[in-house]
Amino acid sequence: MPSFHSFFAKSSPESSPANVQTVSVFPRLPEFDQKRQLIQQQIADLDIPGIEDVRVGKMYLFERFTEQEVGRIREEVLQEDTHLLSFQGSEIPEGIHDPSQYVCVAYQKQVTNPEIDSLHHAIERLGIPMQEGKACQTAEFVLLYGQATEEGRKKLSKQLVNLSIQQELQSVPETLRMVAEKNATVEVIPILQMDAHALDELSSSRRLFLDTEEMLCIQNHFKGLGREPTDCEIELIAQSWSEHCGHKTFKSDMIINGKRKKPLYQRLKAATTAINHPGVISCFVDNSGVVRFDENTGVCIKAETHSAPAAIEPYGGTETGIGGVIRDILATGLGAKPIGVFDVIGFGPLDVDREDVPPGCLHPQTLFREVVAGVASYGNKVGLPNVSGAVFFHEGFTAKPVVLAGSIGLIPLEKAQKGKPQPGDIILIMGGKTGKDGIHGATFSSGSMTDETKEKDSTSVQIGYPVLKRRIMDVLEILFQKNKIHAINDVGGGGLSSAVSEYCEGTGGTVELSALTTKYQGLKPWEHYLSESQERMVLALSPEDVEEVVALCKHYGLSADVQPRRQQTPHYIRGPRSGQSGSRLRPSRRPAQGDRRCVRGASHPFDSNPSNVIAAVK
Repeated sequence: MPSFHSFFAKSSPESSPANVQTVSVFPRLPEFDQKRQLIQQQIADLDIPGIEDVRVGKMYLFERFTEQEVGRIREEVLQEDTHLLSFQGSEIPEGIHDPSQYVCVAYQKQVTNPEIDSLHHAIERLGIPMQEGKACQTAEFVLLYGQATEEGRKKLSKQLVNLSIQQELQSVPETLRMVAEKNATVEVIPILQMDAHALDELSSSRRLFLDTEEMLCIQNHFKGLGREPTDCEIELIAQSWSEHCGHKTFKSDMIINGKRKKPLYQRLKAATTAINHPGVISCFVDNSGVVRFDENTGVCIKAETHSAPAAIEPYGGTETGIGGVIRDILATGLGAKPIGVFDVIGFGPLDVDREDVPPGCLHPQTLFREVVAGVASYGNKVGLPNVSGAVFFHEGFTAKPVVLAGSIGLIPLEKAQKGKPQPGDIILIMGGKTGKDGIHGATFSSGSMTDETKEKDSTSVQIGYPVLKRRIMDVLEILFQKNKIHAINDVGGGGLSSAVSEYCEGTGGTVELSALTTKYQGLKPWEHYLSESQERMVLALSPEDVEEVVALCKHYGLSADVQPRRQQTPHYIRGPRSGQSGSRLRPSRRPAQGDRRCVRGASHPFDSNPSNVIAAVK
């Protein structure tokens, strides 16, 4: 492990040229640093000997900025003399002693760092232009003092560095940018001649989480078409048939005390329809349910699990669970106003021995601490109170926690029914940018936790950005009041392949992937289509309103990608159950090599499920 001083060798302004420069910031009084106290507790939990003290600091990295620009940013944005110590490059101040070991944690380049937009905004407010080639990044230092060993450092690093979204830095990187060329490659997947074993291998290698029956169903469909599928077609079928989007468990028959019963989901819908309560305004057809509050107002309620992403990244996975259900409230009817969040969370026993935690899984203590922090963080930052919830413990949740995130909102009853695009409407994708984070987030929900999950499903976890969500909420509230929106949907599980296709039920439509605003180059067309990058909404607008809405989005610092809505003939894939309509999601033609368009017509993309059976005991 290089010394703390040598870490900064490449970032010193004296080195020629200094492509990436750094500013590091530490609290003057570490005894009041809550993050330090948290890490000290983690060290105690891990029983790491020899560490006598800890200091935690933040590092800001700047690429292609002048030394004078970095110095000004340090003085006017990052430094606060009363309670912070800061230093530029390797000029470490007297108050920061050289540690025996250290861990430096940074986001991976292909995922969202929610702090960067705020940093860019502050830099531009100083009058320093963010020109082509300039880039910023942040990292966190944990300095270890005493007789800390390399073995102890590695043990702590394994706890602090979540490989699904983070990396450990050994020195200042040579570049902060994700260097990649545009990638218009559309791959053809040869499945027609595969046997069952080969189909299973394909499902495993591409992280589709489809079983043999489902893969054979897809194969038979394309045999009927007389051609091989593309990568986009395979991927969007997998997400539509995932547990998250398709609810396969709830749509499966159940065997209770030896008797087969209809799927729970089907029975819930049937019972609700039979009761026909006048207080139920909308259910099973929209992003959230709506019940009557008074003669003018409805209450929207939505809850969904985010257990899989929380299992490998408990803080971020929980944050995006809260963010997702807030989006669902916003996308109910013709637009609702979120007023609060709630959560139900479950973990394994907190005192379980570490040897009894399955390989590749986080200890329940870590899950508990980080999930609770994620719930609090997102709601607080977006400005919504946590109004209720529950927490419970059971050994069955040692490997994978239960994270049920919920939100409630208010909506005028005259706007409570799901909107539909009008003929000639334009689709607008607004909010955040598209990146690799969240790819396979939906399919990943169908998998079991293994010792390879954190490594193989590293891009499955979305990264929440609550400050951006607050701006989206402000813009949508203006549009709701002006009655500009004909239909609204959120980009969640399955990305645009779910969100846009729901607009195109019965008619089909075209998504111009090249029109999307991306975080960086290099995404394949199918990755554009299935990315679950957070804080994005899809609106259907009259053509005459598009210019005004785009200008409003830009004013609030949001991306606004305009999509034409050209009619296409929708096609359907039948699910493994004979005679039932399955996933309505294949392109109406085979895309040419390099074609960055995906065509799909669909309602909710899983009307039937494979013939799974759940055995239950009363």
